[in-house]
Amino acid sequence: PYFRTDEFSKLMLENEMLLKKFLNASDTSRVVFLTGSGTAAMEAVVMNLFDKKDKVLVVNGGVFGNRFKELCDIHELNYWEIRLDYGEPLTEKHLKPYENKGFTGFLINVHETSTGVLYDMSLVSSFCLRNNLLLVADAISSFLADHYNMSQYGVNATILSSQKAIALPPGMSFIILDEKSQEKVKNNRVRSLYFDLKNYLKDGERGQTPYTPSVSTLIQLRKMLQKIDETGVDNLINNVASLAQDF
Repeated sequence: PYFRTDEFSKLMLENEMLLKKFLNASDTSRVVFLTGSGTAAMEAVVMNLFDKKDKVLVVNGGVFGNRFKELCDIHELNYWEIRLDYGEPLTEKHLKPYENKGFTGFLINVHETSTGVLYDMSLVSSFCLRNNLLLVADAISSFLADHYNMSQYGVNATILSSQKAIALPPGMSFIILDEKSQEKVKNNRVRSLYFDLKNYLKDGERGQTPYTPSVSTLIQLRKMLQKIDETGVDNLINNVASLAQDF
């Protein structure tokens, strides 16, 4: 169906409301609906939230941590890498050398999909809070599969995509921005048309996207989110856990 309609706008606003609810995001948070894979959202976040004045920490424990590193290289950010061995958990000893060193941002994949490691977000949250860091969390393969609470962890920007535990076809990614990260978006000059999130935030106020979205996936998204709302997030996560234990 044609998407520049009031009907589709209402659908999109409901999608935003339910995603925020399941993430326990603040009422003032906003959702950006980006037509592209999770990597597109990762790049958009790096471009819109950081510039060469920032000093960013990147947790690299596998393929997807390394992807954040590659994006920081491409966009010439000033960053330091916390390099972990295959399957190695992130601990206090990895973070201690970076205390009070003037860092401004922190990039992490909540679940490093390539190794199966689920990072301790309480540990990360405490570190970022103490050091006043903008915390970006790629929760693509952990959202609805593991407990994740955006407000509790103090996450400023969360990245999701359609094809993991949301169980939809690939092609859409979602960026949830709190007030602090929205300010960064509004004040950052981005040398891109498609990936400038200012346009998405503006059009999103009326339940629209600046460019043609994957309409069919977004219609399916509402149906799936309504179903999850009925059955409950905890029930879904428990079901995922039972399947995981079985395998």
